Amino acid sequence: MLRRRILPHAIYFFVFWPIGSALFAVLAIREQSVMKNATATNVLLGTLAGTAHLLPEFLWCALLLTAITVSVFTAMHVGAA
Repeated sequence: MLRRRILPHAIYFFVFWPIGSALFAVLAIREQSVMKNATATNVLLGTLAGTAHLLPEFLWCALLLTAITVSVFTAMHVGAA
């Protein structure tokens, strides 16, 4: 039962959260006045480099957030039963 709870949380925090952060970073960078003349390729490459640089933080945060959310939802399920 615990494995069934861990997998969706882990997929979200380890996969969707970093990808979503990178995509929204591209949109945020494009809105900066300094980056108006930059090509989309340059903005995307810069964002990917920044995401690669932050990869250890993404992994530690994803591990921590997965552990916290799984514990909270498990406690809520046990408390409700």
